[in-house]
Amino acid sequence: MINLREMTSEEMLLECLELEVSKEQEGLVNTPAEALALAWFKRDSVRPFCIYNDDVMVGFALLVFPEPDETDEECEIWQFMIDEKHQGKGFGTAAVKAIVDYIDNKSGSDIIVLGTYPENTRAIKMYEKCGFVLTDEDMGDEVMMLLER
Repeated sequence: MINLREMTSEEMLLECLELEVSKEQEGLVNTPAEALALAWFKRDSVRPFCIYNDDVMVGFALLVFPEPDETDEECEIWQFMIDEKHQGKGFGTAAVKAIVDYIDNKSGSDIIVLGTYPENTRAIKMYEKCGFVLTDEDMGDEVMMLLER
């Protein structure tokens, strides 16, 4: 069963750093090391989560929650990946749904956004399966997807 755990220990960090993207995803998805290095610059608002299937870490996500004094109430799935050896098993879809549930319970935000490269069609299909829709906006080189409830 897929569950999210906020990264709270060095052990979780080291295990997360061993996750790998597939060859087809290189350049489309950051490795955990790259993502965590970028997150360091936004450490006040970015929270790292490990994705587990029972007690086996299968993926990683970075979530951005609005600051308490911000009027912007959207949350963002800033980074998301499932380890290459665990792909194709439904873990990605289940993890995105678990992330949405977590955000619903912890933030009360009605809007979740994410960015993905337009050529990452496999990810786009998975996000659409979870209720996200492509928007006309972009996030740099990425297209923006939105889930509004």
